[in-house]
Order: sequence, then C-alpha cells, then structure tokens
Amino acid sequence: VTQLGLVWREQIAFILTQDFTLKRIQYLDVLQEEAESNGDDAAGLAFASQILMAESVSTMLEELVSCLGGWEQE
Repeated sequence: VTQLGLVWREQIAFILTQDFTLKRIQYLDVLQEEAESNGDDAAGLAFASQILMAESVSTMLEELVSCLGGWEQE
C-alpha cells in the first residue's frame, strides 16, 4: 500500500501516503453544519468555519502522530 484514504471522526477525509504526506484534505459536511450554527452572517460564518477547521486539523494531526508512534526526537 502506498496511499491510504482515511476519514477522521466523520469530519475530515484525506489520503495518507507512504512517506506520511497528507493529500486531498477535505472538510466534510459535519464541520460546515457546525460552523453554520455558530455564524449569523457571511463574515461570522467564514470566521466560524476557519476556527473549526483549524481546531479539527490540529486535533487530527495530534491523534495521527500518536497512532503512528509519535514525533521523532533528534
């Protein structure tokens, strides 16, 4: 296997390559629906979407690194 398609918590879909590169990151409808419930206007929706997506990617990366053995120490 050189590429593996994964979905994290039904929020983010991505492809993990053999050298641990993330490709084709897609935010799924669950995140957009959550952002829509937090934003009243277009600017508020855009801000809420950015915050939720950044938090989700950060948490996903932490979990992914942990599952793969952690960060390499030099």
